[in-house]
Amino acid sequence: MSASNLKGIFYVLLASGSYGMVPFFALIAFDGGSNATTVILFRFLIAAIFLGAYLNIKKVDKKVTTTKIFDIALYGALFYVAAALSLVVSYYYIPTGTATVLHFVYPASVVIIMVTLFKEKVLKEKVFCLLLSIAGVILLANSEGGILDPYGIFLGLISGVLYAVYIVAAGQGKLTCSDAIVSSYYLTVSASAILLIYGFLTNGIVLNLTPMAWGAMAFVAIFSTAISLILFLKGVGEIGASNAAILSTMEPIVSVVIGILLLGESLNFSMASGTLLVLMSVGLLTLTEKRKKVELATSL
Repeated sequence: MSASNLKGIFYVLLASGSYGMVPFFALIAFDGGSNATTVILFRFLIAAIFLGAYLNIKKVDKKVTTTKIFDIALYGALFYVAAALSLVVSYYYIPTGTATVLHFVYPASVVIIMVTLFKEKVLKEKVFCLLLSIAGVILLANSEGGILDPYGIFLGLISGVLYAVYIVAAGQGKLTCSDAIVSSYYLTVSASAILLIYGFLTNGIVLNLTPMAWGAMAFVAIFSTAISLILFLKGVGEIGASNAAILSTMEPIVSVVIGILLLGESLNFSMASGTLLVLMSVGLLTLTEKRKKVELATSL
């Protein structure tokens, strides 16, 4: 394996691990007086400032058409914000590791959307992955004390579905700019605007926070959003999107481990089995896509 590949693997693992730390720091922010709206608002707002500064330092042209900005705001930011907000709110009701794993039904959701709306041909392997994912969700709904909060489960699942819409929009070219980081910059700017409006209308923005809460939100914005995004994009450039997608399954694993080790969350057999099945569905789905691309390339 080349040094370039090793560096790419390191970038993706570091980015995915950082994404997986979001639940831990979100709960620290909650303890410091923050709420879900405030955490997500400052996650995107600080990230937008950071990415804007990064692009200015690199002297990257940020000019895009008005139509493209509208597409990014509508198809990207709106669904991304709704997904992120749903996921963070779910932390109030169910363990963070479980919430993150539930969110990872989005690959299966993407398949369903592509088959039903875009008439994409579905492979038997994808059907198997869907069944694995469904079985995992059923197992995750059970804990030693009984059934997990249904509302929390719903929020975790709906965050995955909303994120899937965002992924489909990206795949259809709705979010594509001259540079992926430029797209991300406008995405975070649009997301910040949407959250500011939502926060003012719902009176949900809290500013009287502890220094620990501000520090936790700043970490999420800079390291778990802006820098992780740049690292992930660099990693994709080195090892390819399929390999990066496989490695990105580190995110829910990190969330589950942090929840157990640092937040005192329990992990019983049902949760462990459900987590394993969902992760298997993500990995198998990605491997299926990779094999399909290889077969297509060799047939040309």
